[in-house]
Amino acid sequence: MKRLLRYIIIPAATAAAVVGIGAFLNTRSPFVDAITGATSKVEAGETPVLEGKYIFVVNTATGAFTDDVFRANVMKAVQTNGEDAAFTRGEAFSLAVSEDDKALCEYAEGLAKKLEEAGVRVNVRKYSKTVLRSRIPVGKFEAFISTRGFTDAEAVKNSEYIMLEAEGMHL
Repeated sequence: MKRLLRYIIIPAATAAAVVGIGAFLNTRSPFVDAITGATSKVEAGETPVLEGKYIFVVNTATGAFTDDVFRANVMKAVQTNGEDAAFTRGEAFSLAVSEDDKALCEYAEGLAKKLEEAGVRVNVRKYSKTVLRSRIPVGKFEAFISTRGFTDAEAVKNSEYIMLEAEGMHL
């Protein structure tokens, strides 16, 4: 009986305890959070938040951005979050963003709406990080917005860019 206890029951009880504790700690319950002091991942209803520094890049060799005046107006409009922006020619461009950054996607959609109100059609295109990173060095973008350090300076050498602070990126 001692051998049975030693080789079967104790390991089975230990495994059951580990599984039980794991299941208990994975429960999305305020009671569990109160006991462990842990917080769950962002709830579905919570809004993602922009943090840190971002870069807005336009490819000066493509589309409407070959026009210096239009490019300067877009850059100014992005810096001011579309406030007091006015465009007369009805230009259009696509804005690429990583779908993995929910807060940045929401900002890009809001910025597109502001710029459209000012007279520029903006098509927001969402890509995975990998696909977006592969498109940048070969110039397959008109404009993109990403976190600072998303790509290296060599990849955007023929482009124009502005740096944005998360604190100033409100719509």
